[in-house]
Amino acid sequence: MEKETDEIYSENIFFKDANKYFINSEDKRKELIKAYKDGDKAALNELVMGSQLLVATTANCYKYPNIDFMDLIQEGNIGLIRAIKMFDLSYESTFATYANYWIKNYMNKFINKNISQIVYPKHINALVVSYKKITTLLEQSLGRKATANEIAEYMGITPKKVEEIQKYAFDSISFDDEITVFESPVTFKELFADTNSKSIDDQLVEKENVRVVKSILEVLNEKEKMVVFARYGFNNNEPRTLQSVADELFLSRERVRQIENEALLKLRKVCNKLNDFQKEKCLYDFFPRYSKEDILTAVTRLSPNQQKILFKKFDEQLRVKKETCNQNEKEIMFSVIPKIGYLLEHPCLIKKNYKNNKK
Repeated sequence: MEKETDEIYSENIFFKDANKYFINSEDKRKELIKAYKDGDKAALNELVMGSQLLVATTANCYKYPNIDFMDLIQEGNIGLIRAIKMFDLSYESTFATYANYWIKNYMNKFINKNISQIVYPKHINALVVSYKKITTLLEQSLGRKATANEIAEYMGITPKKVEEIQKYAFDSISFDDEITVFESPVTFKELFADTNSKSIDDQLVEKENVRVVKSILEVLNEKEKMVVFARYGFNNNEPRTLQSVADELFLSRERVRQIENEALLKLRKVCNKLNDFQKEKCLYDFFPRYSKEDILTAVTRLSPNQQKILFKKFDEQLRVKKETCNQNEKEIMFSVIPKIGYLLEHPCLIKKNYKNNKK
């Protein structure tokens, strides 16, 4: 109720100001149009201000419950400016008559676009707008809901056509609207929520977990990956037996079991290091079996992007920075650290890269 009162109050003020600056003389309007076409921009502003009563009067005829009056004024002003630019002084009609066409045109476009949350073709929107106006008028005059035959007679169409229009003339409902269920207010969103589907947060967490697991698995070689993926049913597959994996890889069951145990041991070591990440003070503490020189060499073999990620957490002496965001820590834990460990366990890769860089 307060909102309606505020809207009426703002409309009254607008009409008052529009009446104050209204230009009633046709000669004055054409004089301003001529001045604008000669390059005087101030003339355009004066004519727009002086024509606000024309725009407001037209907008008053296009009021709808869910269409803001001032939005209609804005659209009408766009049409008014278009009319000023298009108007030819040699026309026999008055400027007000010509401008009224463009003002109505832009207001109709705005109404057709915003009267419903569902966008229909222009001719359907026009019929729906006309149907809603006529049904409101008939209900007020008859004191009851009008029948399809009465609406059809008033609109000059067949009752069958009215029934087709009624399919489009429904009011949309928001999922945030509340209804009362068992004396308790409930939104449609809560009422029709799919309890079986995962929330956006759960989907993001699951996606991040998959990325993290894939990063950790980088410490394994290709054969170890194949065995682990097959034995534990990665990529939505069923877990397989030792015998079936052995047959595929042309190995014995015992050799497949050994490869699996070696892979799990590697993964366990990486996970233990990651769990202790917050306690570590230096990158060297992750790899106590290796010399500082070997670790530095492995760091230089990282890609530029991996080095960039690494130095978000560590300084140039490879010591932990005091302030580090959690996201950076995750990136380092689950992508860069395993990569360094893999390089250290395969020194031939470091030497090979070193020779290539030297060449």
